[in-house]
Amino acid sequence: MGLSWSQRHGFRPVRYEVQIEDFDEETRTAIWNVFWTLEKVMSEDWGSIEALGVLQFRVWSEHLNLPLDQMPNAKRFFDGLRKTIMETENFWEILDLLEFFIENELWVGSTDAFVETINEVFEQKLVGYRVVGSHIVALESQTEVDGVNGALDAAREERFSGVLHNLENAVRLLSKQRRIEPVER
Repeated sequence: MGLSWSQRHGFRPVRYEVQIEDFDEETRTAIWNVFWTLEKVMSEDWGSIEALGVLQFRVWSEHLNLPLDQMPNAKRFFDGLRKTIMETENFWEILDLLEFFIENELWVGSTDAFVETINEVFEQKLVGYRVVGSHIVALESQTEVDGVNGALDAAREERFSGVLHNLENAVRLLSKQRRIEPVER
């Protein structure tokens, strides 16, 4: 997405700084809007009610590690997700949540569409991370990310399980590296 009219004409500021150590309100809102869409689809589609229960159960018990007897109803659960995304001081909690959804394929519909949407948000909002495979990695270059994703897709299509396993392992190791150093203030 290009610059808006007001940005091109100097009325609104243009973001030039990559977001690495925190996400601004605009980015957090864009991420929340992706989750809000999920909530609306799941709460209005009777076929998704069971999936909503599974999603809530898995996030509550496996990601948040909270007691199941304290799990709220769906509305309060999504209110809590919103609060985490919009208000947490630890940007990495948002990345952990996104990665949990991706790794566990908790998105109703296509996880690939979810990944594509998150990567579009990251690109538009100048976030220094991308989803590669099922992990969020620090972005070195878009060409690098596209190359790894292309290799993963090709290995899946050709059913090269050994190659796919090695590529997924490399992505997992890449995601553990700290390649972007924080700026000291």
